Amino acid sequence: MKLEYMGTHIDILYCAMITQNIPVSPDYLKQISNARYEKVNSLSFMGWKTCQVMLGMIPNLPTFGTALKIIKTWAKRRGIYGFNYGYLNGISLVIMLIKI
Repeated sequence: MKLEYMGTHIDILYCAMITQNIPVSPDYLKQISNARYEKVNSLSFMGWKTCQVMLGMIPNLPTFGTALKIIKTWAKRRGIYGFNYGYLNGISLVIMLIKI
């Protein structure tokens, strides 16, 4: 589901889990076995897991965030940003910046 709240675009993913409660531990989602959940639900976690791996590859998060914002703004102003239009999107820019 996509929505905009106070000028911020948000994508919300849903995943049904077969459990009574979810522990507060941030490591809980890292320990999830894909075999426990339906294939569709397991795929919902892949984006989160990929994001966690990429965050671990960023040496300086504040500098990275600043660079990403600058590049995204630059691309949007020139009309060359957005997967729907055949251009690079946010994740593409993140992967390229991680490689620099």
